[in-house]
Amino acid sequence: MTDKHLAETQAAPELDVSRADTLLFDLDGTLLPMDEELFVKLYMHALSQAFADRYDPALMQKTLWESVGLMVGNDLDVTNETRLWELMESRFPGISAHKEDFDAFYRTGFDAAQPACPRREGTGAFLEELKKQGWRLILATNPIFPETAVRQRLQWAGVDPAIFADITTYENSTRCKPNPAYYTEILERNQLDPAKCIMIGNDTSEDMVARSLGMQTFLLTEHLLDRKSLGTDQWPHGEFPALMKAFGVDTEAGN
Repeated sequence: MTDKHLAETQAAPELDVSRADTLLFDLDGTLLPMDEELFVKLYMHALSQAFADRYDPALMQKTLWESVGLMVGNDLDVTNETRLWELMESRFPGISAHKEDFDAFYRTGFDAAQPACPRREGTGAFLEELKKQGWRLILATNPIFPETAVRQRLQWAGVDPAIFADITTYENSTRCKPNPAYYTEILERNQLDPAKCIMIGNDTSEDMVARSLGMQTFLLTEHLLDRKSLGTDQWPHGEFPALMKAFGVDTEAGN
Protein backbone atom coordinates (compact mmCIF):
# COMPACT_ATOMS: atom_id res chain seq x y z
CA MET A 1 0.00 0.00 0.00
CA THR A 2 1.43 3.40 -0.94
CA ASP A 3 1.85 6.22 1.56
CA LYS A 4 -0.80 8.22 -0.28
CA HIS A 5 -3.29 5.35 -0.29
CA LEU A 6 -2.66 4.69 3.39
CA ALA A 7 -3.31 8.35 4.17
CA GLU A 8 -6.50 8.35 2.12
CA THR A 9 -7.89 5.28 3.88
CA GLN A 10 -7.30 6.51 7.43
CA ALA A 11 -9.87 8.91 8.81
CA ALA A 12 -8.46 11.88 10.69
CA PRO A 13 -9.22 11.56 14.42
CA GLU A 14 -9.91 14.58 16.58
CA LEU A 15 -6.98 15.71 18.67
CA ASP A 16 -7.62 14.50 22.23
CA VAL A 17 -5.19 16.31 24.50
CA SER A 18 -6.85 14.88 27.62
CA ARG A 19 -5.27 11.44 27.14
CA ALA A 20 -1.73 12.69 26.46
CA ASP A 21 1.11 13.83 28.72
CA THR A 22 4.00 14.32 26.27
CA LEU A 23 4.41 16.65 23.30
CA LEU A 24 7.04 16.07 20.64
CA PHE A 25 7.92 19.12 18.56
CA ASP A 26 9.71 19.32 15.24
CA LEU A 27 12.04 22.31 14.96
CA ASP A 28 12.64 23.50 11.40
CA GLY A 29 9.43 24.88 9.91
CA THR A 30 7.53 24.20 13.15
CA LEU A 31 9.02 26.00 16.15
CA LEU A 32 11.39 27.84 13.83
CA PRO A 33 9.90 29.23 10.59
CA MET A 34 12.25 28.40 7.75
CA ASP A 35 12.80 29.09 4.07
CA GLU A 36 14.37 25.67 3.52
CA GLU A 37 15.91 26.42 0.13
CA LEU A 38 17.52 29.63 1.35
CA PHE A 39 18.67 27.98 4.59
CA VAL A 40 20.47 25.18 2.75
CA LYS A 41 22.11 27.67 0.39
CA LEU A 42 23.34 29.94 3.20
CA TYR A 43 24.41 27.10 5.46
CA MET A 44 26.33 25.16 2.82
CA HIS A 45 28.09 28.29 1.62
CA ALA A 46 29.04 29.44 5.12
CA LEU A 47 30.41 26.08 6.24
CA SER A 48 32.36 25.32 3.07
CA GLN A 49 33.88 28.82 3.04
CA ALA A 50 34.78 28.63 6.73
CA PHE A 51 37.16 25.79 5.91
CA ALA A 52 38.08 26.78 2.35
CA ASP A 53 41.74 27.23 3.32
CA ARG A 54 41.92 23.53 4.29
CA TYR A 55 39.28 21.70 2.26
CA ASP A 56 37.91 22.13 -1.25
CA PRO A 57 34.57 23.98 -0.86
CA ALA A 58 32.82 22.15 -3.71
CA LEU A 59 33.84 18.75 -2.38
CA MET A 60 32.85 19.80 1.14
CA GLN A 61 29.33 20.71 -0.01
CA LYS A 62 29.03 17.49 -2.01
CA THR A 63 30.16 15.46 0.99
CA LEU A 64 27.71 17.18 3.32
CA TRP A 65 24.85 16.36 0.98
CA GLU A 66 25.96 12.74 0.80
CA SER A 67 26.22 12.58 4.58
CA VAL A 68 22.58 13.59 4.91
CA GLY A 69 21.61 10.67 2.70
CA LEU A 70 23.75 8.32 4.80
CA MET A 71 22.19 9.49 8.05
CA VAL A 72 18.62 9.37 6.75
CA GLY A 73 19.23 5.85 5.44
CA ASN A 74 21.22 4.72 8.49
CA ASP A 75 20.32 1.12 9.37
CA LEU A 76 23.42 0.33 11.42
CA ASP A 77 23.75 0.30 15.19
CA VAL A 78 25.95 3.39 15.15
CA THR A 79 25.04 7.02 15.68
CA ASN A 80 24.36 9.41 12.86
CA GLU A 81 27.43 11.30 14.03
CA THR A 82 29.56 8.24 13.33
CA ARG A 83 28.11 7.85 9.83
CA LEU A 84 28.82 11.48 8.97
CA TRP A 85 32.38 11.51 10.26
CA GLU A 86 33.26 8.20 8.63
CA LEU A 87 32.28 9.73 5.30
CA MET A 88 34.10 12.98 6.05
CA GLU A 89 37.25 11.08 7.00
CA SER A 90 37.12 9.08 3.76
CA ARG A 91 37.01 12.30 1.73
CA PHE A 92 39.28 14.45 3.90
CA PRO A 93 41.79 12.19 5.71
CA GLY A 94 42.61 13.53 9.16
CA ILE A 95 39.57 15.81 9.37
CA SER A 96 38.17 13.99 12.42
CA ALA A 97 40.99 15.48 14.49
CA HIS A 98 39.44 18.90 13.88
CA LYS A 99 35.85 18.22 14.98
CA GLU A 100 36.21 20.97 17.58
CA ASP A 101 36.64 23.48 14.75
CA PHE A 102 33.30 22.44 13.32
CA ASP A 103 31.64 22.82 16.71
CA ALA A 104 33.12 26.33 16.84
CA PHE A 105 31.62 27.05 13.42
CA TYR A 106 28.14 26.09 14.67
CA ARG A 107 28.54 28.47 17.61
CA THR A 108 29.55 31.41 15.41
CA GLY A 109 29.58 31.04 11.63
CA PHE A 110 26.28 29.14 11.54
CA ASP A 111 24.50 32.42 12.20
CA ALA A 112 25.02 33.20 8.50
CA ALA A 113 21.98 30.98 7.85
CA GLN A 114 19.75 32.78 10.35
CA PRO A 115 18.20 35.15 7.75
CA ALA A 116 16.38 32.10 6.36
CA CYS A 117 14.76 31.50 9.76
CA PRO A 118 12.69 34.49 10.94
CA ARG A 119 11.58 34.19 14.56
CA ARG A 120 7.88 33.72 15.27
CA GLU A 121 7.00 35.90 18.24
CA GLY A 122 5.26 33.96 20.99
CA THR A 123 6.80 30.54 20.36
CA GLY A 124 8.95 30.58 23.49
CA ALA A 125 6.07 31.85 25.62
CA PHE A 126 3.80 29.11 24.24
CA LEU A 127 6.24 26.40 25.26
CA GLU A 128 6.72 27.95 28.69
CA GLU A 129 2.95 27.87 29.19
CA LEU A 130 2.78 24.23 28.13
CA LYS A 131 5.53 23.43 30.62
CA LYS A 132 3.56 25.19 33.37
CA GLN A 133 0.53 23.08 32.44
CA GLY A 134 2.59 19.99 33.19
CA TRP A 135 3.43 18.72 29.73
CA ARG A 136 6.64 16.80 29.11
CA LEU A 137 8.26 18.45 26.06
CA ILE A 138 10.62 16.72 23.65
CA LEU A 139 12.38 18.28 20.69
CA ALA A 140 12.03 15.75 17.86
CA THR A 141 14.12 17.45 15.20
CA ASN A 142 15.66 15.34 12.46
CA PRO A 143 19.04 14.38 13.99
CA ILE A 144 21.38 15.29 11.14
CA PHE A 145 23.02 18.14 13.09
CA PRO A 146 25.23 18.19 16.18
CA GLU A 147 23.77 19.39 19.47
CA THR A 148 25.56 22.73 19.09
CA ALA A 149 23.72 23.45 15.83
CA VAL A 150 20.36 22.43 17.29
CA ARG A 151 20.83 24.71 20.28
CA GLN A 152 21.75 27.58 17.99
CA ARG A 153 18.54 27.15 15.99
CA LEU A 154 16.54 27.06 19.21
CA GLN A 155 18.16 30.35 20.15
CA TRP A 156 17.06 31.78 16.79
CA ALA A 157 13.53 30.61 17.63
CA GLY A 158 13.61 32.29 21.04
CA VAL A 159 13.31 28.96 22.85
CA ASP A 160 15.27 27.86 25.92
CA PRO A 161 16.73 24.37 25.26
CA ALA A 162 16.37 23.56 28.95
CA ILE A 163 12.60 23.36 28.55
CA PHE A 164 12.93 20.01 26.77
CA ALA A 165 13.26 16.66 28.52
CA ASP A 166 15.06 15.30 25.46
CA ILE A 167 16.56 16.76 22.28
CA THR A 168 17.43 14.53 19.35
CA THR A 169 20.83 15.23 17.78
CA TYR A 170 23.21 13.29 15.60
CA GLU A 171 25.18 12.35 18.72
CA ASN A 172 22.32 10.48 20.42
CA SER A 173 20.38 9.05 17.47
CA THR A 174 20.92 6.12 15.12
CA ARG A 175 17.90 6.75 12.90
CA CYS A 176 16.32 9.72 11.12
CA LYS A 177 12.90 10.79 9.96
CA PRO A 178 10.86 9.47 8.21
CA ASN A 179 11.97 6.08 9.57
CA PRO A 180 9.48 5.13 12.33
CA ALA A 181 12.46 3.66 14.21
CA TYR A 182 13.56 7.25 14.88
CA TYR A 183 10.43 7.74 16.99
CA THR A 184 10.84 4.32 18.58
CA GLU A 185 14.26 5.44 19.84
CA ILE A 186 12.67 8.46 21.49
CA LEU A 187 9.92 6.38 23.06
CA GLU A 188 12.37 3.81 24.44
CA ARG A 189 14.95 6.33 25.66
CA ASN A 190 12.29 8.27 27.56
CA GLN A 191 10.12 5.27 28.53
CA LEU A 192 7.06 6.77 26.87
CA ASP A 193 3.69 5.30 26.00
CA PRO A 194 2.98 6.32 22.37
CA ALA A 195 -0.73 6.52 23.16
CA LYS A 196 0.09 9.40 25.52
CA CYS A 197 2.22 11.31 22.99
CA ILE A 198 1.39 13.96 20.41
CA MET A 199 3.84 14.70 17.57
CA ILE A 200 3.62 18.23 16.19
CA GLY A 201 5.31 19.09 12.92
CA ASN A 202 4.98 20.61 9.47
CA ASP A 203 6.03 17.65 7.30
CA THR A 204 3.38 15.17 6.16
CA SER A 205 5.94 12.40 5.62
CA GLU A 206 8.58 12.96 8.27
CA ASP A 207 6.40 14.05 11.19
CA MET A 208 2.99 12.49 10.60
CA VAL A 209 4.52 9.00 10.30
CA ALA A 210 4.56 9.03 14.12
CA ARG A 211 0.89 8.09 13.95
CA SER A 212 1.90 4.64 12.71
CA LEU A 213 3.35 3.99 16.19
CA GLY A 214 0.16 4.96 17.97
CA MET A 215 0.90 8.63 18.63
CA GLN A 216 -1.54 11.40 17.96
CA THR A 217 -0.29 14.02 15.51
CA PHE A 218 -0.91 17.65 14.67
CA LEU A 219 0.16 19.00 11.28
CA LEU A 220 1.28 22.63 11.36
CA THR A 221 0.43 24.14 7.99
CA GLU A 222 2.23 27.51 8.06
CA HIS A 223 5.40 26.11 6.48
CA LEU A 224 3.88 22.91 5.14
CA LEU A 225 6.12 20.30 3.53
CA ASP A 226 4.11 17.76 1.54
CA ARG A 227 6.59 16.19 -0.89
CA LYS A 228 4.40 13.12 -1.51
CA SER A 229 1.19 15.13 -2.01
CA LEU A 230 -0.54 13.44 0.90
CA GLY A 231 -2.70 16.48 1.63
CA THR A 232 -3.65 17.67 5.10
CA ASP A 233 -7.17 16.44 5.82
CA GLN A 234 -6.21 13.08 7.33
CA TRP A 235 -4.59 14.71 10.36
CA PRO A 236 -5.67 17.40 12.82
CA HIS A 237 -4.06 20.48 11.33
CA GLY A 238 -3.90 24.25 11.32
CA GLU A 239 -1.65 27.26 11.72
CA PHE A 240 0.10 28.26 14.94
CA PRO A 241 -2.89 30.04 16.54
CA ALA A 242 -4.97 26.87 16.05
CA LEU A 243 -2.25 24.84 17.74
CA MET A 244 -2.19 27.22 20.70
CA LYS A 245 -5.96 27.10 20.96
CA ALA A 246 -5.92 23.29 21.01
CA PHE A 247 -3.93 23.48 24.25
CA GLY A 248 -5.94 26.29 25.78
CA VAL A 249 -3.20 28.90 25.40
CA ASP A 250 -4.07 32.53 24.71
CA THR A 251 -3.18 33.23 21.07
CA GLU A 252 -1.93 36.67 22.12
CA ALA A 253 0.56 35.18 24.61
CA GLY A 254 4.08 36.39 24.06
CA ASN A 255 3.11 39.10 21.58
